[in-house]
Amino acid sequence: MIENVHERRIAASADEVGELLETWGSAGDRFWRTDVSEPAWLDRGLDVGSRGGHGPVRYTVTHHLPRRRVDLAFEPDLGLRGRHTFEIRPAGADACVARHELVAATEGWLTLLRPLLIALHDATVEDVLDHVQRELTGSANRGQPTSPVIRILGRTSRSRAVKSCGECPQDLAPSIGPIDASDCFTTVILPGDPTEPRRWAEQVFGRPPRWVGFLLSLRDAAVRPFGLRTPGHARPATGLPVLTDDGNELVMGLDDRHLDGRVRITARDRHVHLTTSVTINTRLGHIYWAVARHVHPLVVQSMLGSMPFPAVVIEPSNRVR
Repeated sequence: MIENVHERRIAASADEVGELLETWGSAGDRFWRTDVSEPAWLDRGLDVGSRGGHGPVRYTVTHHLPRRRVDLAFEPDLGLRGRHTFEIRPAGADACVARHELVAATEGWLTLLRPLLIALHDATVEDVLDHVQRELTGSANRGQPTSPVIRILGRTSRSRAVKSCGECPQDLAPSIGPIDASDCFTTVILPGDPTEPRRWAEQVFGRPPRWVGFLLSLRDAAVRPFGLRTPGHARPATGLPVLTDDGNELVMGLDDRHLDGRVRITARDRHVHLTTSVTINTRLGHIYWAVARHVHPLVVQSMLGSMPFPAVVIEPSNRVR
């Protein structure tokens, strides 16, 4: 069982610190600020029952006392059972104590990584407390600096969590005619992320990870002699030609005599959904897709996961001591 507590006395009232706490996981998050872990999100803010997390860590709000306390229970999929709590305790008229408590048990393979997880957790919480204290007082007095190794490891291990939607939902499927293959992947729109599908397409398809870009160039060179269309050297900013864009969803695609493909990007309910549909027209198209379908999910997940984390700019408080 892990029992881990962090406390920080801050020369600001409990209400002032509580105001920052109330923004946790929202589109205007001014509380969770760290470069060790991913940005946090909660689908309904701090309302009881709200679900979210940061990176692969998922939790649900189980108790909320406005400006004073929030309890969150871990969802056990990752192998972590327990809860964590942020609490703001008044310590006089113009001071308070910000307290974070983690009580949890690890299961399975996660138990092997427990020392590393605790080190990353410690660095993350201290970063958050640093930010809160610096935001309200102008300086932070962390007791123990984070090890450079842990900080570098935290930064390099940050990646967006991308999940499969399973079979492509009917209302997300691109319009293409008879569909021979389809899939759907989704990731959370974090505070500060763009909500316009075109912005996502420009980053995800227009600037893919290097290994994906190399693979796509290799694919283009291999299939061009057989008559399969490719975007070519004049590849658009979105990676593929845009067919429709109404601001809420964007559909891209290429058609040829062998295979027709559509990609649809939709932003809704604080998630971006990327769906792909393929119609195969010839035997050569079937041969191509028999190979590509094994690589396609890895490519899409890597591309979605490569979307840069938002740079959240937080204006300093006017109240600096």
